[in-house]
Amino acid sequence: MKNIMEIISPVATVGGFGLLFGFILSYAAKKFSPEPNETEEKVLSLLPGANCGACGFAGCSAFAKELVKKNAKISRCPVMSQEAREAIAKVLGIEAGSDVPKIAAVHCQGGINAVSRADYYGVKTCAAEYLSAPNRLVCEWGCLGHGDCVEACSFDAIHIGSEGYPIVDIEKCTGCGACVEACPKDIISLIPKSQKVYLGCKNPLKGKIVKDACKKGCIGCRLCTMPKITPSGKVKMNGNLPDVPPDWEDFQNAVEKCPSKCFVLTEIKEKAKV
Repeated sequence: MKNIMEIISPVATVGGFGLLFGFILSYAAKKFSPEPNETEEKVLSLLPGANCGACGFAGCSAFAKELVKKNAKISRCPVMSQEAREAIAKVLGIEAGSDVPKIAAVHCQGGINAVSRADYYGVKTCAAEYLSAPNRLVCEWGCLGHGDCVEACSFDAIHIGSEGYPIVDIEKCTGCGACVEACPKDIISLIPKSQKVYLGCKNPLKGKIVKDACKKGCIGCRLCTMPKITPSGKVKMNGNLPDVPPDWEDFQNAVEKCPSKCFVLTEIKEKAKV
């Protein structure tokens, strides 16, 4: 019996101290925790809650804290609607401002149109292939097609289409830029949502070299810059690629007559593979 008590006594003592310290810590946490910031909570309730990190902070909660401290601008959140921006500005007593809504644009139509030097059997991510087999495609600027951009999107706005390259749903895209960051080939950018057409190619070479690498690669023919095709003269060449301005309106002839069909119309959406 004595031996049992010798064991139980220290255990009970340690357990008692544990309960005591637990009570003290719990009391201290409640006593000394900061009071809820009503303004911060109000701002947080107006944020989209996507926690996509596009604002540069860890999530909406962290962004709300910085907004209340006046350490961040409302415009840093590309996901937010103008109505929400104005509501937050009213809470904080500042000007809302306005930003041009943006969407993601994929500057490649490779996929099944691109010529491959070999098959890839490694980890099926763009990042992994880019590190282990960067020259699998003849076009070194081409989309690898594994969908890292799809995984990065919090809004289900981008999917791999039937031809093996990403298709953006402009109705769902918020312009957060997560897909831009996820792409190791740097073929995705953000363009104004009002832009009606963009170039679906980033290969800076020209002619037969491009044609041998991809059926939809821009061959640098300059047809889209000709006055009879683009009377406005808004399209200029940047090296071997046409520089497409956001306000290009007379693009119909250029899109129709482009020998490689390398322009992408933003209003045309393909039903992508899910």
